Amino acid sequence: MLGDDLGLAVIPTFNPDGTDHQLLGFYGSKCIGVSAKSKNPAAAVAFAAFLGNEENQLLRYEKSAQIPTNKDAAASETVQKDALAAIIVDESNNCSVMQPVNTVFSARYWTYAGAIPTEIRSGEITKDNAQAKLDTFVASMTAE
Repeated sequence: MLGDDLGLAVIPTFNPDGTDHQLLGFYGSKCIGVSAKSKNPAAAVAFAAFLGNEENQLLRYEKSAQIPTNKDAAASETVQKDALAAIIVDESNNCSVMQPVNTVFSARYWTYAGAIPTEIRSGEITKDNAQAKLDTFVASMTAE
C-alpha cells in the first residue's frame, strides 16, 4: 500500500545523556521440543532436527515467508535480499532480548507496559510524575 514510501529500520537508539543506548525489543522463540516421555525419542529428535535445519527453514521461508531462526538460513542471500526479512533478522540478532517465559513477569510487564502509552495519551503521566511511574514499573519487575 505504501510502495516506495515504506521505510524499514531496526529499533532505534536513544541518547538521554550524551551516550547512545540501543532500545531492545522482545523476541519470542521458535522451539521444537521433544517430550522426555516420547515412545520414539530417537525419531522425535530426528524430526525436530529436520524441522530446524537450514534447508527446511529456507523451504518454509520460500513457501510461507516465515523468517528463519536458523542462523545460516537467516544469513542466506535469499532471506537477506528481502528487505523486511533482513531487518527482522538484524533486529533479532542485535537489538532484542528473549521475552521471559515466566508468567508472573509477563503478566506484570504487559500490565504496566500497556498502561504507559495510555496514561501518556490521557495526561495521567506528566513530566512531573513520569519518573515515579517508571520507578513503579521497574519495581514491579523485581522477582519475589
